[in-house]
Amino acid sequence: MEATDNAAVVAVLSLLTGYEEMKTVGYQKLSIDGDSERIGYVSFLLFQWMNNIFEKGSKGRIDESDFEPLSRENTTEVFTNRLQTCWDEEKAATKGSEQKPQLWRSVIKMIYLKDAVITVLLYLASLLWRLSRPLFLGYLISSLMETEPHKSFLLYGFVTAMGICGYIGATAVHHYAYRCDVYGIGIGSALKGLIYQKVLMLNKTELLKFTTGRVIDLVSNDVQRLEDHAVMMGFSAFLDFFLLLPIIVVLLVYFIGWQALMGVTCLVLLMPYFAGLSCVFAVLRLRTT
Repeated sequence: MEATDNAAVVAVLSLLTGYEEMKTVGYQKLSIDGDSERIGYVSFLLFQWMNNIFEKGSKGRIDESDFEPLSRENTTEVFTNRLQTCWDEEKAATKGSEQKPQLWRSVIKMIYLKDAVITVLLYLASLLWRLSRPLFLGYLISSLMETEPHKSFLLYGFVTAMGICGYIGATAVHHYAYRCDVYGIGIGSALKGLIYQKVLMLNKTELLKFTTGRVIDLVSNDVQRLEDHAVMMGFSAFLDFFLLLPIIVVLLVYFIGWQALMGVTCLVLLMPYFAGLSCVFAVLRLRTT
């Protein structure tokens, strides 16, 4: 027991030492947007607010003070408090019943409807770009391959539409990825904060049951996966399956014929296989000690 207590003391001292070293290095907390001017609509749409960072990065090292101020609604504190409120409501709703509270429901509830609608609209804009691009190209190529190519305003209109759709689609893709990344990092930080708060509420006896740093390692390894891929892949997979796949099937049958459905059939047959592998992988991760 004395050895375990000494290990816990050493762990706390190491954390304090690391904190003091961080203070001596000169870490400064990033300010929020209340201390600076708000970004204009054109700058936000074209990501012009990133120009200063790229310019400084091309000349030398980027410091923490060079980054743009963090908006208040995107801070870890706001995300953590929002998730804590949703989790408390989930526990209160399932109290006294056989149903257990589910953390994933709390995570879904913490996503505002406005943000979800904007994200879906951005995805739909990128979806229209992906669908219209091959159709425009196919029509132009078929027109140019005719024995007597004819020039018409319709062809010029298609070329102009390709440029406009390309601009709208590229902008939508970047903003869609940006919003998903921001929400992914926010949800990951909120989950970490929620678990850290739970760890701080445990007594010394419960904490000593785990190896020093074991809880932090498990939390970091699992939750950090949300920061880059979970939100984006979740939205993309859901919308691709219910929106993009049916449209592609209809277009393939209309332009090519039923023979083109062989590839779609193979994809549909492979989906349960990959879903089963994902379930097996999740079960194996739960057994990790």
